[in-house]
Amino acid sequence: MQYRSIPAMLVLSMLLSGTAHAALITVEVTTAGWTLPEGGENLAFSDTDSTAGNDLLLWGGSRPTSSKSGYRFTANPSSDLSNGGSETNEWLIGEFAHLNEVVAPGTSIRRISLDFTLTVLRDADVEQVIPFSVRLRHRETTNDCSTGPNCSDDIVQIEAFSTPTALANLGYDLAFRQNDGFTRRIQTVENTTTSADLVLRLPDAPPTSVAEPATTALLGLGVASLLLVRHRRRNAVEPG
Repeated sequence: MQYRSIPAMLVLSMLLSGTAHAALITVEVTTAGWTLPEGGENLAFSDTDSTAGNDLLLWGGSRPTSSKSGYRFTANPSSDLSNGGSETNEWLIGEFAHLNEVVAPGTSIRRISLDFTLTVLRDADVEQVIPFSVRLRHRETTNDCSTGPNCSDDIVQIEAFSTPTALANLGYDLAFRQNDGFTRRIQTVENTTTSADLVLRLPDAPPTSVAEPATTALLGLGVASLLLVRHRRRNAVEPG
C-alpha cells in the first residue's frame, strides 16, 4: 500500500503562514487500537508497531498451533502538509487487514471498535487532538456453503463512528477504499489476508453554518475553518 499525504489539511499552512515564516504542518496518527470486543473466544490483543495501542487482535483456536483469525490496523505515518499536494478531501488514516483463517464455530467476534487519534502539529507543537471511534461488525460465514462462488466470504462492515467536535458540522464520512472505490462493507476470502485503506472523507464544500474566516481565526485550528479557507480559495481561482 502506498501512503499519501493529506492535502485537505494543506489549508493549515495557508491559515498559519505569515510573510516572514511558513509554519511546518504535520498530522500524526498518535494512537490506534482495538477495543470493546463483542463475542469471540481466546482473544489476544498485541501492539506490534510504533503507534500506541493494540493494533493486532486475534481470535479462534485455543492452542498455539490452532489457526486464528484476526484484525490488524497499520496507521498512516506522520504526514508533512506544508509543501503542497494533489487536490483531494480524502485523509488516509491507515490500512485495515482481515487475517481470515478457518476457526471453530462460535469463536469469532461479532463487533469491535477501532479507536484512533489524529494530532495536528505546527512547528512540532501540538495544536489540535481529534479522537475517533469506529465500530465494525463482523459476520463469520460457514465454510461449506454451496449457494454461490463467494458464499464463504466473511463480511466486515463499518456499522457506526463517532463525531468529534472538530468535525461536527462537516458531514464527514469514514469508509474503506478498495480497488479505487469507497465502501463501508468489504468481503474477505477464507485462508487469505484482505486489506483496505481506512479513509476519512470530507465534503467538497463546507456547510453554511461554518463561521466566517474572521471568526474562525479566533477558534484556533478547527478543521471546519480550515476547510472553509480551502473552499473559498478554490472559488477564487475557478473561472466565472
